[in-house]
Amino acid sequence: MRVIGWQLLIAATGLGVVGALLFAQSSGLEVTYSPANGGVYVEAVVGQPTFLNPLLRSQTSA
Repeated sequence: MRVIGWQLLIAATGLGVVGALLFAQSSGLEVTYSPANGGVYVEAVVGQPTFLNPLLRSQTSA
């Protein structure tokens, strides 16, 4: 059981060091979000709608 404890300690320390190095490298980066060029947005209803406006229908199921 002691061997597994040392292995877990070494693995956790290694993960911590790798995480700290990745954080140190990425802390100075500037991120900008921009939409992709091109593309088409399409929205459709498939089939016949059951209710024209479900919020204004006469039956309440709640």
